[in-house]
Amino acid sequence: MQVESVLEFCLDQDIYCFNTKHIQYVFDLDRYESITGIDESVIGIVRYNDDMMLLIDTLYLYTTEKKLDLSTQKSVVVIQDEDGSLYGMLVDEIIKIEDVEVAQVSLNLSSEEIIINHYKENDKLINEIVPLPLLHVKKIPAFSNNVESFLNVENSDKEDFLLFKIQEKIFAIEALHVKEVILKEGKIFQLDIQSKQSRFNGALSIRDEVIRVANMELESQKEDVIVIEYKGDKFCIDVDEVLDIEEFDYHKIEPLLSQSNYIKAFYNFHSKVVGIVDVEYFSMKKDDRKKQKEQYKEQKSKKKEGFLIFEIGQKRFALDIEYVRQVIYTQDISKTKSSLIGLNSLTAFIATWNHYAVDVIKLDNIFDIKTVDTDSQVVIIGDDTHLKGILVDNVEEILYIQKDHISIAQSEKIIDGAILDGDKVIPKINPIKVMKLS
Repeated sequence: MQVESVLEFCLDQDIYCFNTKHIQYVFDLDRYESITGIDESVIGIVRYNDDMMLLIDTLYLYTTEKKLDLSTQKSVVVIQDEDGSLYGMLVDEIIKIEDVEVAQVSLNLSSEEIIINHYKENDKLINEIVPLPLLHVKKIPAFSNNVESFLNVENSDKEDFLLFKIQEKIFAIEALHVKEVILKEGKIFQLDIQSKQSRFNGALSIRDEVIRVANMELESQKEDVIVIEYKGDKFCIDVDEVLDIEEFDYHKIEPLLSQSNYIKAFYNFHSKVVGIVDVEYFSMKKDDRKKQKEQYKEQKSKKKEGFLIFEIGQKRFALDIEYVRQVIYTQDISKTKSSLIGLNSLTAFIATWNHYAVDVIKLDNIFDIKTVDTDSQVVIIGDDTHLKGILVDNVEEILYIQKDHISIAQSEKIIDGAILDGDKVIPKINPIKVMKLS
């Protein structure tokens, strides 16, 4: 009997489930920033702690007919995409997490867009619909924080390690740093090492490269070579035997306080002590790299990007200041009508700016909001080849936002992310998409 762990939830009085392996966490919906113009199933942008994500009407995503009643309390199930980006799936009520039996069915309703799995709970049949394929087909973007992630074992409970043997000692190294394992064909160019503290004892020719050989101090008839790549730096370890890739529980790793050795921790693997190799110890200019890493992280967190904040229909939007050419009051701009305007509901008028004819468009129809007629302004945006004007109700200010307060999505949608201003989430407009609107 095959059993899976699922999270059961209610959608318009019907029970569905998500497999828990797709779920990051859940939370009760408190508030969100409503937004339209991406997809009808997208309700808005929601924030939980440091994560920002699109809020998806799960019922409408699947049915394309019914929508959730937003007047009642809702819960959000956070689903993670393959690249670590997040979606917030809105549901009526979370019922429970349950281990259920996989049910064999005579008719498979799965397709490229919708994958449906079936489970039995007592005498009841529960359907699991996997949301990611449908979100991808509909090209609904996922947000990811615009910060370089320095992978660290502390970020998860388990980590994969490659185990190998030198003489009778067993060692391990993080599998993510292993580039390849090959059979040694040539001889090591051996250095006359006087000090056991020397990090390398020679070099080895591998195809068209010369790669330094780590000094592990132990001598034996070594056959295999493990090639390690760490932050663009390569070295290799000459070993007797490669054993296997095993998953270590981080909480059971016993670290060494001293970092002056190539062993940084120990692990009890099937009652045998395994020495975990410190990859950074063998990395060239370890201290310089560590300092550069700290400086880079500090610069990354301090570096800010500018955004023009404006209102359309009392809703705030952000636009990358790099694309903003000028802000002009409508009464101060030279404008004309065109016979083509009637064919395009987005165009408000044609403006003359810097000797160019610029199409000034309204975004209120796209966002399904009503604009204010008084004191309207035009934001001229452009790049090397395109110019466009956006009719807005009011330009507020220019905000300079830290990189880690910006979430972006690789998307052709008109909203391609969000910024965080204090505790307020502001949708970010995609200037490239706007300039292509016609």
